[in-house]
Amino acid sequence: MCHLTDVPAPKQPLLHDVHVLYHLAFTSQFESMSKTEVEKVILLLSVIIASFTQLNLAQLAQMGFPRSVVSQLPGWGILFFLMGQEVAMIHKTLYDWLCEEYWDHNLDSGHLHLAQYLNKGRSTPTPYCLQYLLEHLGCCEANSARDVILDKLVVDLTFLAEVVRAGYGSRAVNSLSNMAGSHTDLSEDVLNWLMHDVHRL
Repeated sequence: MCHLTDVPAPKQPLLHDVHVLYHLAFTSQFESMSKTEVEKVILLLSVIIASFTQLNLAQLAQMGFPRSVVSQLPGWGILFFLMGQEVAMIHKTLYDWLCEEYWDHNLDSGHLHLAQYLNKGRSTPTPYCLQYLLEHLGCCEANSARDVILDKLVVDLTFLAEVVRAGYGSRAVNSLSNMAGSHTDLSEDVLNWLMHDVHRL
């Protein structure tokens, strides 16, 4: 006679097993898509990972990712899903796996895409723009697209004053400081000025 206590407990999945499942879900999805579709979804994933908060469908649509693209995320409805109007991930292990094991080399494009989107609304900035636009630029590798935005941003005293009034002056200085070695001449001059006179804005 078999007792319930004789039945071995189910094996708890190891982190490696979870990563294998993530890999299978991504591989299966990408194999069913065209090259252009895969590239679009890869950029979308880069934006989602690079963002410092969850993004909603309206924001993603404004960045060129309509609902039809969002629904092509691997494991849509399970690994990625809507929480209200925001795109969420099933678990932190998925985020960690994407950052550390799978997507690290694509984060630069995500930060640049977000910076370009935020820069378009710089004249009427959202709280996210005030807090993170400079930080996204700081996370990008130096290139002509980043430098064009950076040079216009650091001489926009109205925007910088709003950043300071919102309480993000120190964060802005830190973001510029972290660009060591990848500054433009103009952004380096502005950093030196901000470090001494940010309180005057």
